[in-house]
Amino acid sequence: MTLAALENWKGQYAKAAGFLMQANDLDPKNACVLQELGRTLIFQENWEAADDSLKKALDAGAPKQALLLRARAMLEEGDALRADALMRE
Repeated sequence: MTLAALENWKGQYAKAAGFLMQANDLDPKNACVLQELGRTLIFQENWEAADDSLKKALDAGAPKQALLLRARAMLEEGDALRADALMRE
């Protein structure tokens, strides 16, 4: 996770995603890893994959910050109604 954060800070999103995917392979229910993967996918503008990762993060117990990130991914996907419903849950 630390290496992924460093790569994100450097703008090396593909490297960061690679590190996070490795961490996810080791612990697929880790809410923190899933949330950071979702954030990195947002940086890459990979909205659908970000939405999926952030849904998994929330299901695994991620904090409300993941909810905001997921709403952003939904908005970028053009799904304002779903994003609005998510924020009203």
